Amino acid sequence: MEYREHEPPTALRPFVRLAWTMRAGGGGGRERVVPDGCPEIILNRGAAFRRWEGSAFRSQGEAMVVGQLRSAIFIEPGGEVDLIGIRFEPAGLFALTGVPAPALVDSDAGLDQVDRPLRAGLLSALLAEHERAIVRRIWSVLARRYDERGALGDGCGWVASEAASRLRRGGSDVSGVARAMRVHERTIERAFRDEVGIGPKLAARIFRLSRVVAEIGREEPLGEGGWAGVALRHGFSDQSHLIRDFRLIAGTTPG
Repeated sequence: MEYREHEPPTALRPFVRLAWTMRAGGGGGRERVVPDGCPEIILNRGAAFRRWEGSAFRSQGEAMVVGQLRSAIFIEPGGEVDLIGIRFEPAGLFALTGVPAPALVDSDAGLDQVDRPLRAGLLSALLAEHERAIVRRIWSVLARRYDERGALGDGCGWVASEAASRLRRGGSDVSGVARAMRVHERTIERAFRDEVGIGPKLAARIFRLSRVVAEIGREEPLGEGGWAGVALRHGFSDQSHLIRDFRLIAGTTPG
């Protein structure tokens, strides 16, 4: 598998975390996707992917929006993999499209159902001759769209964006984040509901689990204290608390 990440230009960083590309041969099996608190747009130049829903797979399109996930999902490539993804900050997709974030929670939708001009612009960007040029065109398309929506440079969505940033860095106490921002906790809750799609407390749990996954991916074997040490370093009350969150969000146990 070949996977690369590209950082966005400065003007887009309040909204976009990164772009990524993935290429692989066919034959891959079912894969677990764990929530990370970031919605995405995915452009597929390879075989169609399928998403497991209940007792059957559903085919996904060539340009789609993936909303916030509250628990893990399973996908499966139908053959050769050739993907380009745009990973947004938690409120970044709402700022781009204006689609109420709750409408996309735990689901995906064709980009044509959300924003046809945006879809056309992004698919046109794929016609560039090499990966870096494609990514540069994608940044240009996004910058124009954010500018059209009046999002660039005016603090649009500040409450949700700032609270999400603080929670992602380790502020798991929403009331503490509200005090630091000098806003009411309910103001953060409303902003998350409308612009992120999930509540700030669940988002904080997802962000924390992402930090755990990042740590255990860096260290093999685990650092000091094993799983109990990991739990304490990330603010869990004990190892069983960590395991419960893993089951709830990732649908499996750690290890």
